[in-house]
Amino acid sequence: MTSLLETLARRWKEARSNKRARELVRRQRSSGDWPEVSAAFERLRAAGVSDSTSMVRVTAVLARETARVMKERRPFDRNAYVRDLDALS
Repeated sequence: MTSLLETLARRWKEARSNKRARELVRRQRSSGDWPEVSAAFERLRAAGVSDSTSMVRVTAVLARETARVMKERRPFDRNAYVRDLDALS
């Protein structure tokens, strides 16, 4: 059984990771180096998705690719990231 302290520590770590991921997505969006990120936001917004929900969805795609990188010990796959961004709706 997980103690309350362990649960809180895990959630705090996850929240910090999520905050960093959101900041990275913001930078990707504003830098111009990742037009696919901006296109995903525009597509989601045109479909009536709120800004905050769009951020959650794009950040989840980044988190998923980052997890693959760490699990499989391989370089970041921009093509896979873009493919997953394109699949967002």
